[in-house]
Order: sequence, then structure tokens, then C-alpha cells
Amino acid sequence: MDTLRSGFIFFSLTAIVALSLVLTSCEQEELLPIEPTITEKASPIETLEAAPSDQQLYIVTFNTENNDKSAVFAQLEGKSREEVREAAEKMSENFRNGIKKITGQLGVADERVSDYYTFLDAAAITLSKEEVEALKKNPLVSSIEADSYVDVTFPEVEELSSEVPTQTDTKSDFYGWFNSNHGGYNSNGASKNTWIWIVDTGIDLDHPDLNVVTNTTYARSFVGGSADDCNGHGTHVAGIAAARKNNYGMVGMSAGAAVVPIRIMSCTGGYPTSRLISALNHIVTYSISGDVVNMSIGGYGGVATSLRNALNALSNKGVYGAVAAGNSAANAAYFTPASYNSWSIKTIASMDYNGYFSSFSNYGIGPVDYIATGRNVYSTYRYGGYATLSGTSMATPVVAGIMHARGGLPATSGSSYSRGQYYPKVRL
Repeated sequence: MDTLRSGFIFFSLTAIVALSLVLTSCEQEELLPIEPTITEKASPIETLEAAPSDQQLYIVTFNTENNDKSAVFAQLEGKSREEVREAAEKMSENFRNGIKKITGQLGVADERVSDYYTFLDAAAITLSKEEVEALKKNPLVSSIEADSYVDVTFPEVEELSSEVPTQTDTKSDFYGWFNSNHGGYNSNGASKNTWIWIVDTGIDLDHPDLNVVTNTTYARSFVGGSADDCNGHGTHVAGIAAARKNNYGMVGMSAGAAVVPIRIMSCTGGYPTSRLISALNHIVTYSISGDVVNMSIGGYGGVATSLRNALNALSNKGVYGAVAAGNSAANAAYFTPASYNSWSIKTIASMDYNGYFSSFSNYGIGPVDYIATGRNVYSTYRYGGYATLSGTSMATPVVAGIMHARGGLPATSGSSYSRGQYYPKVRL
């Protein structure tokens, strides 16, 4: 492929992405000019029609003029969720077509591509080591990372109940330690047009104490089947963030807020990084500014460049996020995605109901931004039930609920001390 052809292919991708910014509104917004920058030779690999014997999934990020999607998100700012959905779906289709042109020129068969990451200029592709080395030298390729698996150990259920808790002779929402420690709850969650996306094991889709978004355009399972929760972890998280104020069960920090199940884990836990990136790309596609993402997930390891790009995209779109620090009593800087930070995505450690730093919680100011109640937390559970669990997974949705209620970062009041550092306590 000659130099002119290489530049044309790159220009095709960037032009396609740019054209996809046209929104379905009465007036067409002016698009930013885009010019090709790659003019080097981009040679195809020998063959990629059949999966190699040493096949492995890699996340391949391509060089485009539009790697920074700030201009894209600026044009979506202030649009309704439906307008964002229509525009984003068109962009996704155009992106896929653009990447297919590049992978086609590189000799990558369609069946080798397991997913396209719309807002990341990337794709998940099965490659051999030899093919990886060849692609690393290609000017159309920005980075190649091997997919990795993140082990997740769920906290043990300390108490399980199918009965609705009551505090008085009449039914009332259970007022938990996390409520009393962090300013109670905001009763206007249901009236907000923003959502809380729960990246986890799914959510009990018909739990009477939760306002679950079940529309499959938004609610998704990336492990097959439905987004219904067969473990309970995701449902527990959702309740802490947003259980209804309905004189029934318990009440979340942003009471009645719409929660969206994004299932990346099976009943027993764990997920590949590529699956998390798929989920985050989905959320970037369908979220609006002011939405919140709860990620009570993670494990040992660093934050891959492609995952960092996905988290950056969330921040750039104006989405807030809360990430669990982890339960290994170790420095959160060595865990993913806990070690990631941005202006809107924060990492959360756990304290007990007395405000003391939890012995199991990961630590370290820098990766850790805030601390919230994560020990002995009572919340919703699978099959319409309730359960008590402990972990940074429980502290994280306290912050997610507060972010949703406030439409921004949490307030702070006081701190919890551990290992020579003070961790700010969140408050509504």
C-alpha cells in the first residue's frame, strides 16, 4: 500500500468519525476541521484469516486525529438522553465501518474482531505474538495490550433476610449506619433525569425497593443472558446508592434514583479487562452529563492504557464515578481500577459505623479520595430480599448516591485516620 493510500485510509476513518457528530436536530452544528496526519506506509500482515494456534485477545488502539473526543462530547452537552442515543448510535455505526476499513487493509478477518470500542478508536482482536509484533510497527496502531483477567472475591453475606425490616410498629424505610454517618438521604432521586449505572453482577430487575432501568438499549449483560442478578452483590450496591423512600425496606442515599444494571460478572465473579472496557464504552455511548457510574469491582494489577482511555472518556463526557479501593488491606495504588483518578472519578475506602478505618480496606491517599461506611451495611439483595455485607464495595455506592443527589462531587465533613493519613468522610 503506497503512502497516498495509507493517508487516505486514515483520512477516511477520521472523516467518518467527524461526520458522525451531526445530530438529528433542526440545525446542523458546525464540525471541527480534521486533517490526516499519518502518511507513512501501513503494510498488511501476512494473513489473519484464521485464528492462530497461540491465539490471544488483544486490545488494539488506532491512531486517529480524533483520539480526543472532547469536541464530540461538547456537541452532545445539553441534549436529551434520546438525542444522545440517536447521535451515539450513528457514531458507533460509522466508527465500526471506519475501523473495518483499516482492519481490512491490515488483513484482519471480521471473525477475529470480538468488539469495537466506539469512543476509544480501538477494537478487541485475536492475534498471535508474531502478528502483534508486526502491528506494533504499523503507523496506524497506537498501542496493543493483551487482555487480562481480574479475579474478584465477593464479601461473605453476614446476614440474609427475605423479610422487610422495620424499626417501629409501622412499616418504615430502614435507616442504616451509612445514612446516619453521611447526612441521611436525598428524597428527590426519582425526579432527576440522570441515572446511576451499576457495573457489577447485574441487579434484581424486579426488586420492589429499586427503580431499575430495564430497557435493554441501556441495561446490558456482557456475559450472556439478561442483566438480572444471580449473585446479589450488584443488587446490594444498587440499594445503598438508590433504594426507594417508600415506607418499605431500606432507603438509599439518592432515594429512588434510576439504576441501570451493567453486568460484567457471572454469579461467581471475575471479568476480563476487555469486558469492562466494553461495558464502559457502552456507558459512554448512552450516558448523559451528570450520570454516575458505580464500580464496586477490581483486583490486583495496573490500569491498562485502553482502560484508562475508557475512564477518561467517561470523565470527558461529564460522567461521575465511584470506584472501590479494594479489600486486601494493601496500597490501592497496586489495584485496578482503584489506582485511576480523574476530576470526576474517585476511589473509595471503607470505615465502620464509628468512623474507624476498616481493617480490610485498601489505603493510600492519592489513589484513595474519600472514605465511607462499608462495614455491616444492610441493603437490598437478590430475589427481592435484603442482606448485610461488608467491603469497600459497600462504601463506594454511598459516594455514588451522594454524587447523584448533589449532581457533583460529595461534600466532606471530618476524616478517618489510618497509617499516618487522614481520609475525608463524605456527606450529602
